[in-house]
Amino acid sequence: MECLGQKTFSSAKDDVGGIGEIIWDEHLFLEPKQVSPKDAEDAKIEIRLMDKGMFKDALIGQFDLDLTFVYLKPDHVLLHKWIALNNPNGDDYATI
Repeated sequence: MECLGQKTFSSAKDDVGGIGEIIWDEHLFLEPKQVSPKDAEDAKIEIRLMDKGMFKDALIGQFDLDLTFVYLKPDHVLLHKWIALNNPNGDDYATI
């Protein structure tokens, strides 16, 4: 996950089956300091799922949202929500 130049990572999962549903059940925090209102309004939160390789990681899917979407939530947090990842390398970027 990345926002305003700050990155955080979840734990890696091994032996993921083909069911297409994985639950991480982790809380990830980004707390950028001294951000101007203009930068905060324009910022995006990028969530990327990577297939960890020995030498190179492969992008499996991603989800982007506006920082203001989260900021306007109660307590500035997005909790217990499902997200659908899309394939940025696919023919139709809008397809889940």
